[in-house]
Amino acid sequence: MKEKLRRVDVYDVICIILAVFFAFAATFQALLAIAGDTKVDYTFFVENVKNPEALGAEVRIHEIKITGTPYDLNQLSDYGLMQEDGTLVLSPYEQNVEFTIETGIFDTVTIELLKHPWSGILHVSNGEQEYSVDLYSDSSTVTTENYQCENTTKYILTTAGSHKKAIVFQFALFFLLGLIGFWLVHLFLARIEDHSFRWWMIPLICIDLFILGIFSVYGCLYISPVASVGIILLLTGYCLFRIRKVLSSYLENVYIVIALIYGISMLLILPIGHVPDEFAHEAKCYAMAEAYTNTQDEVYVLLPKEANEALSFFSQNIMYIDLKYSPVDILSWYKNPVNFTGDQVVMDSRNTIPQNEFAYLPATLIVMLAHVIPTPAILIFQLGRLINFIIGTILFYFAIKNTPCFKRIFFMIALFPITIQQTAAINQDWITNAVVFLFAALSFQYALEKESITFTDYCKLLILSICLGLIKLAYFPIALLVLLIPNKSFGAILDFLEAKKKKNTFLAKIHSGILNRNRIAFTLKCFVILLGFVLAIAQGLPTYLSGEAHLTDCNVFTLHMVLEQPLRALKLCWNTFHLRGTLDFCDGLLNGFGWSIKWTSGITRSLVMMSALFLVLTNREEEHPFTWRQKPILLCSMLGMWGMTYAALLTGWTEASATSIAGLQSRYFIPIALLVYILFHNKTFQNQSKRINTWFTAFAVIALTVGMNTLACGYYRL
Repeated sequence: MKEKLRRVDVYDVICIILAVFFAFAATFQALLAIAGDTKVDYTFFVENVKNPEALGAEVRIHEIKITGTPYDLNQLSDYGLMQEDGTLVLSPYEQNVEFTIETGIFDTVTIELLKHPWSGILHVSNGEQEYSVDLYSDSSTVTTENYQCENTTKYILTTAGSHKKAIVFQFALFFLLGLIGFWLVHLFLARIEDHSFRWWMIPLICIDLFILGIFSVYGCLYISPVASVGIILLLTGYCLFRIRKVLSSYLENVYIVIALIYGISMLLILPIGHVPDEFAHEAKCYAMAEAYTNTQDEVYVLLPKEANEALSFFSQNIMYIDLKYSPVDILSWYKNPVNFTGDQVVMDSRNTIPQNEFAYLPATLIVMLAHVIPTPAILIFQLGRLINFIIGTILFYFAIKNTPCFKRIFFMIALFPITIQQTAAINQDWITNAVVFLFAALSFQYALEKESITFTDYCKLLILSICLGLIKLAYFPIALLVLLIPNKSFGAILDFLEAKKKKNTFLAKIHSGILNRNRIAFTLKCFVILLGFVLAIAQGLPTYLSGEAHLTDCNVFTLHMVLEQPLRALKLCWNTFHLRGTLDFCDGLLNGFGWSIKWTSGITRSLVMMSALFLVLTNREEEHPFTWRQKPILLCSMLGMWGMTYAALLTGWTEASATSIAGLQSRYFIPIALLVYILFHNKTFQNQSKRINTWFTAFAVIALTVGMNTLACGYYRL
């Protein structure tokens, strides 16, 4: 009893320490939000004064960026001459040139200038610091200058000094919030420890972590992105230490702990829209919330002005590898709620409007609630990510829990950084990956563990098959896994049909004349496959039959061209695999974040993914659960998804003159990688360690930390 009390006291102290740290981070973040309203004017001045060796005094500006966001130089056309290549030429020969750009106190102004023999001197001032750059050079070169207020700490301290009472109140409030939040985490971990955890607790702890994160993560990122990732790692380490006794037997619970911490962190750290087409997917949710009354020609969506401004801010130069944000930029967008009755702005969303509504329903509910409760556009976006993440995580949890074999492979791929990122996104992939994993898990369970499948079990397969038909077209071949289930497992259903047959003359005639029990069982399995197939085709066929230019233009590969030139199509597929096979099944699953083109070093990626392949090949299974007759079903299912993925991109995005398939991204291969890794499994190497689950857990944490560090350091200034 005394030992138990001591344990409780230790955990209470840890909760208090974490609450104090949270209160400091949240209070500092609130200060940043207030201080971020301070505006700074940068004045640019050019006069007819030059280096004695210079032939002129002109200044040529190629580009100006405000914290990574390009500034429209056309706004300065009154002060100089705009050239065809977008360069602004300032000529101070007749009179001095002076203009001002307004920024925030935490912004960095980056200006790209041309140095050449005719260049003069540019003076820059922000009211407190003055800078001058002599642009004379005997040859033409480009230079980049960065300017930032050097006394931001003074502004923060000044803000703190003028809001002392409010800060004390905020600190106390945040401490109380943190105490409640971390106490709930303590209860969550205690439930896992004593094996009383239930799936319905996942939404509760997700919301708890989201509240803790949204009030503190940007303050931590401002101090140091690397330190922020370190805090996430320490919190994960503490939680795993608490549940260390379940590592060997309850991988699904370990998955929940790791996925929730890193998923919520990634949800908040990854700037909105930095997932491929996420803006268009969000616009789809706005259109659905308005029952499509805000769409034009099924192509354009009328978005509220505030929502469009937020999306536009984060979409500028989305693929620019050097794009950086200040956490204060993110905080500033929480201050402007969306007015659904105000001005509307047109947004092109042609690539998502025709898509099936199934994957967008949860995020659409958030937009509908925002019509009633005034909510900032960025928060609507993040809450949409959150609800998708909650549902997707629950489905992954059941997949890992239910599969009787390859549990560690399910666990590992579900925790790849790209999988977590896609689960916490607004698109179709969050539900696609989860449904595929759960269907595979249930198929394995019914094939290997259950001697008799009930009507409830069969209905689960039917429901998942319907979901397969309503998600991306390429993944319905996973339904072939239902063929793994032995015919005899359908005994309970067949007995029910036998009983019905005796009472129904028509069924009796059919049964006696045509069908036997094996044929009925096979028919039931085929129905599961055909249900998903028919729904998938019903979605995809109208697109291929439509008159859209990108499908019928002879410059783009089409289904008709594939049928006419099959050998050429196969060659394109082979070239594509040769070029990016290792990326799609290895490196890209670590941090190939779609349009978020932020990479770790090649050595780091290779070492981490070599560890993944080592774990797959040494995964300790008593024996491979599938016979040589069943393995071809796995292979056909995998090749079917792989081939459909290649075919979809080949016939929709690839130029007819291309040498490889265009538009592929590593995230498309998450469901395919599951079966690839399972097929790679063999008994050549057997890891007999009793701590093999710990190895897989350590790998997941390392991979996610590497991916999180890539995002934090890739998008936020150090």
